[in-house]
Amino acid sequence: MKAGIYIRVSTDKESQETSLEYQELACRDFAKAHGFEVYNVYHDIFTGTKSGRYNKRDGYNKIVKDALSKNIDVIIVKDLSRLSRNALELEYLRDHVVAKNFHIVTLSGDINSIKGNISLFSTYILIYSEESKITSLRTKQSKKTMAKSGIFIGSTPPYGYCCIEGKLYIKDDESPKVVQRIFSDYVSGESAESIAKKLTEENIITPSQLLNKKNASSKWSSSTIRKILVNQHYIGNLVQGKTEAVNTIYKNRVNNSKNDYIVVEKTHEPIISTQQFNLVKDIIESRKPNTKVARKTHLFSNLIYCEACGRAMSLRNNDYICSGRLKYGKKTCCTEKIKKIDLVNLLTKNIIDKIDNSDSGFLLNYIERRLNKNIRKSKSTLTNLHIEKKRLENRKKKAFDMHLDCEITINEYNIAIAELDNNINDILKNIHAIESMLMVKDKIDLPRDFDLLKSRIIKSASLNPQILNYFIKKIEITKLGEPKIYYRF
Repeated sequence: MKAGIYIRVSTDKESQETSLEYQELACRDFAKAHGFEVYNVYHDIFTGTKSGRYNKRDGYNKIVKDALSKNIDVIIVKDLSRLSRNALELEYLRDHVVAKNFHIVTLSGDINSIKGNISLFSTYILIYSEESKITSLRTKQSKKTMAKSGIFIGSTPPYGYCCIEGKLYIKDDESPKVVQRIFSDYVSGESAESIAKKLTEENIITPSQLLNKKNASSKWSSSTIRKILVNQHYIGNLVQGKTEAVNTIYKNRVNNSKNDYIVVEKTHEPIISTQQFNLVKDIIESRKPNTKVARKTHLFSNLIYCEACGRAMSLRNNDYICSGRLKYGKKTCCTEKIKKIDLVNLLTKNIIDKIDNSDSGFLLNYIERRLNKNIRKSKSTLTNLHIEKKRLENRKKKAFDMHLDCEITINEYNIAIAELDNNINDILKNIHAIESMLMVKDKIDLPRDFDLLKSRIIKSASLNPQILNYFIKKIEITKLGEPKIYYRF
């Protein structure tokens, strides 16, 4: 049998390098003594408690992939805690071992699926789950204590600051001046959108670029500007504890109420004065609309795009303009605008000509094919919604069992159930909507409805979104402001 050896330590301290060597030597001796052929040795220097997107253990991910791909038959590990201390991952491994997709053998002999010895898997899952809860609680308390004493505990300091040993210091670059400019421009009457547009046009480095984040955008967004404008860090106050992990297994986080925020004043040098910060706060409140405004749509919504950059075209003063150019300026996109009336007249003439001169049977067959395709798609979506509903209901049962077994607290259980119920209700609404739509489609008389549509278009010589979506797939506006129309037939 081919074996993969997995070894892991939690840190890269020199003392733990010896542990890696010892683990590998012990596992190789075990493999040789039991007649296993060592296919590869996989190692990680990372904690074993993380899972999902938090799991950055390349060695672990590779050995599981090789095991599922049948490159190896058995995973040899010093003890189960080296492989993982995360309950979800251990459940995943146990399920594959039970299904005999691969074997796991520990040097201690506690786990040996080749001999059918896997009864302690569940025990270890429970032990590691409890350990994770205790560790999480200790970490929370420790971080709260540090935050209350004025120590910055975040992973990323605010734009304009650097963090040295838990204390924020103003950076020695242009970013603090950019923060001051943002506040000054907003007080002068500019909007968050216009400030973002100017910073982008001037090639000012964005916060994500400054942090060297992967796929960092070079464009400032209005949401980034708004976050800076309400951030108390810029007046020398530390505001922490805005979110909290409520589940050590699923790593769920919830937003705390403002009363639970940990606020410590005057912990570091401010970039903005308190007076200016409060003035901006008042301006933000005064600019808030009294009622929520619904998202505006126009005749060519979801149909018209800029050929150069691929962004949607927006309607401004009866002209269609590239939304990228509107948001970030001409430097981002130089596509010329097109008048709405010119586009409407052109499309009206083209569609009437196509209807009047085309074979009605051909158009009718096209519409029928499209309708049947939509029906098949709707039925497929309906099936998937029912499957997802059943999956969520099973998760509710699992959460209940975990609560009965004291694996999660009553607070964690209530949060999980509330979230699952909301998701199930949303799915039920979608199911009802699709079923109602399918009932309507069953009553459609295509020849009759098509003749009515054709007559209405020719007589009225006007367009609406329904007619446009019948005939047009997409409209692209070239750099010269000329339309390229893609018909559905």
